[in-house]
Amino acid sequence: MSIRLRFDRGGATDLPGWRPWVPALEPVTIAPDVAPVARRAWAERMRSEYIGVMMMRHLHGLLVDLNAPMDLQEAALAMTLHEQAHVRYCAEALVALGGEPSLDFEIDELQFPRSDRSLDQQLLEAVITTFCAGEVVAMALIRATLAEVPDSPFRELLKAIARDEVLHARFGSFLLRSIRYGEGPRWLEWPGDDAIRALLKAAVEGMRRRDVIDPREVEAFADSVAAQALRGVGIPEPKGFLAVYHRALDVEVPAAVAFLDA
Repeated sequence: MSIRLRFDRGGATDLPGWRPWVPALEPVTIAPDVAPVARRAWAERMRSEYIGVMMMRHLHGLLVDLNAPMDLQEAALAMTLHEQAHVRYCAEALVALGGEPSLDFEIDELQFPRSDRSLDQQLLEAVITTFCAGEVVAMALIRATLAEVPDSPFRELLKAIARDEVLHARFGSFLLRSIRYGEGPRWLEWPGDDAIRALLKAAVEGMRRRDVIDPREVEAFADSVAAQALRGVGIPEPKGFLAVYHRALDVEVPAAVAFLDA
């Protein structure tokens, strides 16, 4: 079952006491054959960020139910707001490119139901899959993208996202280390290094099976003029993007849990 969601603004960013950053993007005109590729790329970024909102809500709920330390709960809320803001940034980019800020989702994409496993196990799975694997790779990808694309308002959006991703990419390793070494209050039992390695291996294997790049982007980047236009709106060359993705899985994800071998 699918649902269509619209990501527009209702004026709340003008309320007193709350002044979130709103990117100033003007409409951009690019070649008619390139524009759909650019819009799809930003729409998929928006999809990923909104799924991230739902995942962060799930994580926060588990932390609350496990009576995790308050600063961990606050970090989860902060990261939820980060993801929500990222959705708004992507929607602004999509509109500037002539698109509509709406997406179709399968209901299952947005639901993270509790299972019959223990809350401890569910939390560890969420932390390892989302943070030790997913967010570490996301940080590598956005750094590589920023190094490739030229200065533009779209690059400013990516820089804003990257600033938030620093926390996201470090949270999983921090949380696991604090539990393993008993730093701070004792609120979760360490399941053993082998159990963590097994969860991480499953997460990485799942990410390796994903379709990471769009063949239409590969085709567009074969044309130098189209490639320049796409980079100009914050979209990196897809084959290089894929190489960074797999390098992050091979190198940066294991590095995030290197303390297991200490």
